[in-house]
Parts: sequence; structure tokens; C-alpha cells
Amino acid sequence: MKILCWQPFGNHQRGRGYDLIPVDAPSYFTDDTPTAQMVRSILGAVSEFEKSSLVAKLKAARVRKRKETGRCEGRKKAIVLNPQLLSEARRLRRKNPVSGKRLSYQKVANQLYELGYMTGAGKPYQQDFIYRMLKA
Repeated sequence: MKILCWQPFGNHQRGRGYDLIPVDAPSYFTDDTPTAQMVRSILGAVSEFEKSSLVAKLKAARVRKRKETGRCEGRKKAIVLNPQLLSEARRLRRKNPVSGKRLSYQKVANQLYELGYMTGAGKPYQQDFIYRMLKA
């Protein structure tokens, strides 16, 4: 298989059946001359440097974002997406003034679903989610 490419190709790509053919000089990189080997090495080093530089920039940005907001990756918490969810769950979990009993976490989850609070998939929250949310 012949590929027209500008990125560095090493011997391991040749072992997979790929050949590098520069557009302006069809046999330049495929030769096993010292010059061609040097060019492949230099291009490989430049490519690796660029990758390392990008990784370092992304890491610094994640660290900076964590300092500013406390989070930077992953799914947003349900409380962030719907701030009233926590106060509504607390209200439902309070002791009943007449009986002195509380609703179970499962019943709180069911009541929240009836009030329109649900997961992103449109399902009711699980009782362990309600428990962890209220304990946090």
C-alpha cells in the first residue's frame, strides 16, 4: 500500500505494509541513505516534541481550571444542572410534623420523579444517589 504523507514514518510502519512517498520527491524517504534516515529521525523528534508540548499545555489548563472551580473534567453534577433538586430532596426527606416519620430514600426519589426531577435518561433517581446527595 502506498501513502502520500508528510508526517514522519519509521521502519515499524514499513513492517505493517505501508510506504511513505513524499509528494515532491517520490523516493526521498524510502531510501535507506544516511540523509533519509536523519530526516526521518528529525521529523520524528519534532512530532514527539509537539505532542509533549500539547500534553503539557492541556495539563496546565486542567490544573488552572481545578484551582478556579474545583472541577474540570467529567459529567456535571445533577445539583449543578438543577439547583432546586437538593432543596426539594431535603424538603421531602424532612420529618413529618404530625407522625414524626421520614420518607425513605426510594420514596423521595419517586416523589422527585413525580415533580419532574429525573436523570438525563428520563428515569427516576436511585435511592443511593438521593442518600449520597443529602449526606454530602
